[in-house]
Amino acid sequence: MIAAKKYIRFILLQIIPLSIMTCHAGTLAGKNYLSHDSTIAEAYHLAERVLGDRAGSFLFKYFENDTVHNAFEVSSSGDTIVIKGNSGINLASGLNWYLNHYCNAQFTVIDEHIDLPSRLPLPGKATLIRTPFKYRYFFNICTFGYTMAWWGWEEWERQIDWMAMNGVNMPLAITGQEAVWYDVYRELGLTDAQINDFITVPAYFPWGWMGNIDGLGGPLPASWRESHIELQRKIVNRERALGMTPVLQGFTGNIPESLVKIFPDANDTLFLASMNRSVYRAMSSADPEAIWVLQGWFLYYQKEFWKEPQSKTFISAVPDDKMILLATGLKTQGGGEKHRKKKRFMNGMQKTR
Repeated sequence: MIAAKKYIRFILLQIIPLSIMTCHAGTLAGKNYLSHDSTIAEAYHLAERVLGDRAGSFLFKYFENDTVHNAFEVSSSGDTIVIKGNSGINLASGLNWYLNHYCNAQFTVIDEHIDLPSRLPLPGKATLIRTPFKYRYFFNICTFGYTMAWWGWEEWERQIDWMAMNGVNMPLAITGQEAVWYDVYRELGLTDAQINDFITVPAYFPWGWMGNIDGLGGPLPASWRESHIELQRKIVNRERALGMTPVLQGFTGNIPESLVKIFPDANDTLFLASMNRSVYRAMSSADPEAIWVLQGWFLYYQKEFWKEPQSKTFISAVPDDKMILLATGLKTQGGGEKHRKKKRFMNGMQKTR
């Protein structure tokens, strides 16, 4: 088991979002709005966070034809800019497109250049923008180290707004997973000391999940685990409210060495052959529509281990329509071609237009 844990990486679970229809009321630039649809309300809230009172100059609405998908339309009606879409992401992307093309304005994660004229330019004609990309993934697991490890809700709220405005609909969402693993290992019989020897401190989380290091800088305070459970809930709730499908962390294959004392008869070969089936069964039992999202760079990074038999055994056990293999680095490295016809590949983050 210890040998296998060095190679099996990044099993990511995509959870289908749930939407709850409620009534939302508010005031923008002196104009009252009432929306019986949470998606439209979320678009207005985002516009207000980005533009303040100037958000009242925009009208967000659905396409009249519900067959229009993965698109937005920007037009005008009187002195109001009208943005149509079929999701919060599309509506936010339409707002961003208008700001870029009509106001020379830019909203980023760390800064903004939004100096709007006193009278907003009105589009002379309706412009429809489509994207051919169904899945628009964002974040590498390493991103959750560095400074992002220390983000609170203020930073995350701005990041999520930016993602929506740039068409991201499948963001990696792994904040707080250390709390999940703590509970799992306690249930398996490990002591606090054994768990603390395994889980790193925040700046090193990604490298701990990848199996590079164990326990560096620990122990992790219990207060951190508790606060980041709540932070993750806020993150995924906002992402889902905007129409995103967060990609949650599954089993990475990296385990505490002390677990071998509890399961001394574990076998590496059997572990590799059965792990993917077990992970998929757990996913599908929790959500029959769950899709397994797998970062594919391990196929070439550890190619001395992931030869044809191992790769085929690992990938083929999951139904074709239940796995997305992210081609992170595979295209430039030449790996993964033998699986391209079998599984759905994505070449990193795709633009929305």
